[in-house]
Amino acid sequence: MAVQVLIGDRFGKVIAEVQPEVSEVAWRLNEIARAQMIFSKKDAKATEENLQYGNRVLIKFSSDIGLPNWGGVIDLPRGWGSSKIGVSCYGIEYLLQFRITGKTRAFNSVPVGKIFSSILIETQYDDLMGITVGSIWMGGRLHSPRYHYKKLWDIIKDGLVSVESCDIQFVPQHSNGYITFQAELYERLGEDKSNRWTFKEGKNVSSAQLTEQGSIINSFTAIGAGSTWGEERVTTTAVAHGSEQKYGIRQGSEVFSNVGQQTMTDVRANYRVKTSSEPHIRPSLVVVNKSPAKYVRYHIGDSLRCILPTYGFGGYDETVRILAREYDVKAKSCSLVTEEDVDPTVSFEGVEGEDIL
Repeated sequence: MAVQVLIGDRFGKVIAEVQPEVSEVAWRLNEIARAQMIFSKKDAKATEENLQYGNRVLIKFSSDIGLPNWGGVIDLPRGWGSSKIGVSCYGIEYLLQFRITGKTRAFNSVPVGKIFSSILIETQYDDLMGITVGSIWMGGRLHSPRYHYKKLWDIIKDGLVSVESCDIQFVPQHSNGYITFQAELYERLGEDKSNRWTFKEGKNVSSAQLTEQGSIINSFTAIGAGSTWGEERVTTTAVAHGSEQKYGIRQGSEVFSNVGQQTMTDVRANYRVKTSSEPHIRPSLVVVNKSPAKYVRYHIGDSLRCILPTYGFGGYDETVRILAREYDVKAKSCSLVTEEDVDPTVSFEGVEGEDIL
């Protein structure tokens, strides 16, 4: 069987093996994954118990396909047609949108890895989610945030991943009759495989769309909170000199009303310039399971060489990083969202001190 689908209850205990039509399976870097299943109304296993919101799902692929397992949870919307039932599934991180901290949860001078692991463990004291803590990066700056009834997904997405430019993943596992998930945090997920594996037009790339987008900003000023525009209002200006020389000065600024520390304006300014000083070149690829890079050779976060001879001025040949991957079961092809793996040189004015979220 090319695809095997297991259903678990909300605690992960496997209660059924089902055979739906799996119409899409998507993995997304630092975003909520998704999948779609379609059941016949006549399917004896398409029961309310099996398709309950909150139930766990594990999709396993055969070794000849070479894709990693996909795991998550059933939730809304659910669609009823004349003969079919459409069931929506999301990565387990989806449920973190519905978990919040207490009135006040404070951390004092800890790395983002400590915050990440702590909030995941603490939220399961009253109601288990089947999430365990795996490999956790404990590097980066030290942070002292205070959260007040804050959604856990917002903390992870906006307060940890964005601030430190780190990556997360929730790896599905199946053992002892249970579907569980291992939470991992990395400084950077994936490997640079550009010297080994390649996406190549006419070989494993069946179609492509090359898009150059974004608003180029190479000098950005982050402005902190303050009641006046005097010395108490902190600011940081970050500059990408290579971008300035190429395109001319392109300035931007923003007031961050919740930021009062110099080090945090440093982070905001540096991040904005780092991600905006060059156009975002995002090749969208439809790839098949063939050389020079079969599916098993890469996953989310990995960087591969991308050769598209008929795209761009004189052809395109760059290293790209995989941001999203969606498998079409019927077509037996993957749609990839990738981004040119460019790290612009940035220098910025900063002040020593602890970074406060």
